[in-house]
Amino acid sequence: MESSDIKIITFRLGEVEKKLDSSARQMTLKLDQLITHNQKQYTAVLLERQARITLERRVHELESTLQDAQGDLVDVRVSLAEKIGPGAIAGFIVSIIVAVTQSFVGG
Repeated sequence: MESSDIKIITFRLGEVEKKLDSSARQMTLKLDQLITHNQKQYTAVLLERQARITLERRVHELESTLQDAQGDLVDVRVSLAEKIGPGAIAGFIVSIIVAVTQSFVGG
C-alpha cells in the first residue's frame, strides 16, 4: 500500500470516528431527555394517584358525616315532636274550651 492510500484510509477512518462520536453524543442526549420525560410522567402519575386516594378517603369521611348528621336530624325531629305534640294538643283543647266559654258568656 502506498503512503497516500494509508493517508486516505486514515482520514476516512477519522471521519467515521467523528461521525460515530457525534452520533453517540446525540443518542446519549436523546436518551437523557427520554429518561427525564419518563421520570416527570412517573412522578405526575404518582401525584395524581395520591390525590385520588386522598379524595376518595375524604369523600368517604364526608359521606359518613352526612349519614351521622341525617341520623341526628331524625332524632331531633322525633324528640321535638314528642315534646311539642302533647303541648299542641293541650293548647288546641284549651283554645276550644276558651272559645266555647266565650260564646256562652258573650252570647
